[in-house]
Amino acid sequence: MKIHLRAAAGAAFVLALTTCTGELPTSSDTQQLTSTANVCPDFCDDVDPAPSAPGIFIGHALTPSFCFNGPFNDIDQDGLNDYCETMISYFFRPELKYWSVDDTRGEPYWVARSDSSGHVFVGYLISYYRDGGSSAWGCHVPILIFAPPDPSCGGHNGDSESIWLLIAYNASTEHWILNSAYYSAHTSWNYSTYNAASGYAALEYPGQLGGYPRAWVSEGKHANYFSNADCNDQIVGTCSNANTSTRLEWSNSFNIGSQTHPLINEVPSRNSSYEYYGSGRTECYWNERHFRGWTPEYVNGAESSSYLSKLSFWGFSTSTGATSGCGQGSGGGGGGGQSGLTVNITGQNPVQPYSGCLFQALPAGGSGPYSYAWTQDGTAVGDDSPSYRASAGTDDFVLGVTVTDSGGLFGSNTFSVYVRSEATMCLDQ
Repeated sequence: MKIHLRAAAGAAFVLALTTCTGELPTSSDTQQLTSTANVCPDFCDDVDPAPSAPGIFIGHALTPSFCFNGPFNDIDQDGLNDYCETMISYFFRPELKYWSVDDTRGEPYWVARSDSSGHVFVGYLISYYRDGGSSAWGCHVPILIFAPPDPSCGGHNGDSESIWLLIAYNASTEHWILNSAYYSAHTSWNYSTYNAASGYAALEYPGQLGGYPRAWVSEGKHANYFSNADCNDQIVGTCSNANTSTRLEWSNSFNIGSQTHPLINEVPSRNSSYEYYGSGRTECYWNERHFRGWTPEYVNGAESSSYLSKLSFWGFSTSTGATSGCGQGSGGGGGGGQSGLTVNITGQNPVQPYSGCLFQALPAGGSGPYSYAWTQDGTAVGDDSPSYRASAGTDDFVLGVTVTDSGGLFGSNTFSVYVRSEATMCLDQ
């Protein structure tokens, strides 16, 4: 592989990639990057020193030291420079294997950062327009009194599935290698961690071993699995008709940045052919708002959990509080209210099983005193208080609150709470 950079020193430059084998980037993949450094460093004409070794070669100089301490900008200030974020997220974007009849439309985004072990962690936020429900046998068997239907069977507006990759560097081969992968599957995760015998995560690889992975996407539900057999071995999932493969849509402009320095937060649909394009609905990635796939509020139906809950779970967000720049007005959702009254819910996320953590409602834009009506998974709970202590079981749950001010204005919001055994203990317990 060769990598070419064309520019004058200190100016914006165009990144162009050429390769002797494999997939060529499309025109939409070529992105403008800006640097004040003297570009075209020593890897302009690099050749892969170990072409048969696992992983992907991206140039002699693209090392952890360069990526975490290099001369290029780090506009989102997450410890990983912009050039490395772009290169690594592009080359490792996963392949999706799915049924061509399934509605797999969406508008993906991505996020990347360094971690304390010197690896790069990339999250691909697939952002499907809709979850079409499951056609698997387990969702259509006769329902017994003692076996209520699995809530994962049904469809809903928006589908906040995601794929997270931990990518390591091998100094001896100068290759970046997939160390671990975490695929979303409904409300849980499929894990594939480092295999010491092979030197990379145990997954299917369409190209070089240890390079970009394949995800098998279940019909309708879009849960992600490591193999066809894994997918078909599910009560509410099947990949039996999967006949199409494609790399996840990618652009450097899809980078959402970091919570402290977001590049993208609130966005309308960018797809002019989408039936709800221009409807006014926006989606937010760094705020706690249920994801609806840009489907407006006037369309009935359930909705998907927020992306902030996933960003928080994987260490990209230190809290679930609001990030500025996510409006609460037109388009509805997450904190919207009437005549400017908004409310946000704060609290620990994720929480431990069987814990009792305290959550707070924070209204703004109205006149006190306020009244509070809380719900947990749609059931009224708590009392007329700005705080509510939620009792967790083993399943994720959704808190809701409606706040009414002294003049009768109201605002509502929801908060998706993840239950994980590895979560820290609530500080208020």
